[in-house]
Amino acid sequence: MRMRESGEIIRCRLWQMDPSTSRAGRYVQQTDPFSENFDAEYALENIEISPRSDDLDFTSVELYEQFLMEQEPDTTQGILELDKEEAERIFDKERRKREKKKNKDVNTKMEAMEGPLARLREYRNRQRKVMVVLRSDSGVNRVMTAQILAFDKHWNLVLRNVHETYLPAKRLGKVQSLRGQMPCAVRYDQVSGGGWRYAVEESKRHVLERRQNLLFVMGDSVVLVSNPNCPTMKMALAEDIPWRTSVRGFLLDVTGVLYNSGGGRDLGEAIPGSIEAVRRLYAGSSVRFLSNESSSTRAELHAKLTKLGFDIKIEHLITPAPVCAKYLNRESLRPHLLLAGVETEFVGCHMVDPNCVVMGDAEEGFTYDALNKAFRVLHGMKDPLLISLGCGKFYQRTDGPCLDLGGFAKGLVFATEARHSVIGKPSTEYFTIALEEMGLNRESVVMIGDDIVSDVGGAQKQGIKAVQVRTGKWKEEWANHGSVRPDLVADNLSAAVSAILG
Repeated sequence: MRMRESGEIIRCRLWQMDPSTSRAGRYVQQTDPFSENFDAEYALENIEISPRSDDLDFTSVELYEQFLMEQEPDTTQGILELDKEEAERIFDKERRKREKKKNKDVNTKMEAMEGPLARLREYRNRQRKVMVVLRSDSGVNRVMTAQILAFDKHWNLVLRNVHETYLPAKRLGKVQSLRGQMPCAVRYDQVSGGGWRYAVEESKRHVLERRQNLLFVMGDSVVLVSNPNCPTMKMALAEDIPWRTSVRGFLLDVTGVLYNSGGGRDLGEAIPGSIEAVRRLYAGSSVRFLSNESSSTRAELHAKLTKLGFDIKIEHLITPAPVCAKYLNRESLRPHLLLAGVETEFVGCHMVDPNCVVMGDAEEGFTYDALNKAFRVLHGMKDPLLISLGCGKFYQRTDGPCLDLGGFAKGLVFATEARHSVIGKPSTEYFTIALEEMGLNRESVVMIGDDIVSDVGGAQKQGIKAVQVRTGKWKEEWANHGSVRPDLVADNLSAAVSAILG
């Protein structure tokens, strides 16, 4: 049997020799590859090609295979079975390989990472922000802070809540390389999001920034991934906070920033580094302590801070009770008091025939009877007015979080449809009092607090820069707060002061 190709026609010639003839039979057996007597060397040397009348022409391989099935069914079937066994063997080998190797998605692969990538996984699981420094063809020109959503062994990163700063190349006759021009951290400023804009308008370097919800970064462009709070980065950030040089005064929250309060007779405990930070601020800045403390008088709060080790002047403490008393006398309001521990602050107020209710943090005094009395006073008014000394949701004690007066105030407002006025953070009047005492404008003052709404959000609404500390009532999900974006986030008061003062 022999095949040869001529154009598009496959021409096959079958040699049907009679084995009974010795020469012919020997030729067939020695040249037939399916014969037991096949001799490859003899076949190569004794191929006889001569025209035969029984030539068969096939226009396709399929027709030739069909012919073989009819003429040599056993041989052809054996070949097909061998092909099938070979295919099954290859398939089984690949299947066993897949089963042996456990299927892993991105999450399970990240969990298996070791070395530096394990630290990256730790920050991802804790939803802590990282600083990513990127390069392009022109050099290192991008710095971003973001949370890690996913990564792989090639350092490809998927980031979310991205704050990106970018230093474009300047064209001075020709495009200049940025290599060597990039500072250790790019200057940045807070913006409300969307698109590139100048981060520092007066800067000649035209540093741009933008915020993005989601961003993919290719690993070959990553130069450095760092904790933004490491000492080197803290120095870099402090150097490049654009508003730090204009700060002349500090407004500090007390509970959760200076110390964590205790329950009962427990004084609580000073937050590490806060005593030294207050001492440093007093050495060269104007300071006021803006507290919503409504269960202790200003004198009692000052005494507590002194016992904890703070050297603070009592006249620098601003608490809501005395401020509220002045407001009541100025507006000719007669309060019904629902509070505990600060009654002496309202000695000069007229309380006969009350036309408002003043609520402080009564703690255990928030009984049904006390709340119902306040409800009846408001319910009997034509234009009910509820004044609360702050409106916090909760505060942090050494024994755990505690319900603040905000929930009780909202309950009375709901039941009586009363007007609700807040004296304390985040009210405008409260911040104005502190600014007037310091004699400074809003642009030269920064607020440091642990409450994202009352401290940070309240200050920013007044045009005051605000720093969120990760102490007190801080919650990790506040890093992605829907409406408030701090101008700076620091581990504690000491870190915040170091970042601003350098």
